[in-house]
Amino acid sequence: MSAKVVDICSAWQQAADASDWVALLMDEIPAGGDGFTLTTETEQELREAASLLQRANELLRRAAAREVPRYNAWTVDRPEWNTP
Repeated sequence: MSAKVVDICSAWQQAADASDWVALLMDEIPAGGDGFTLTTETEQELREAASLLQRANELLRRAAAREVPRYNAWTVDRPEWNTP
């Protein structure tokens, strides 16, 4: 009998974690240059990843545009949060 551990975290935390993972992975991939070239497969995968990251950027911008005004309005209703 096996037990499954489910990690429950917010959508915000999942997006932040994914962003961190991408940054760590990018550090592991050689950038090329000085005569070193990436394989065709790697070039294609990086182009596909760039496309996905551009889409992720669009989604995050839309979420921010929607949530920032809501959050600002929400904090106005809480005077104790507005003190320096």
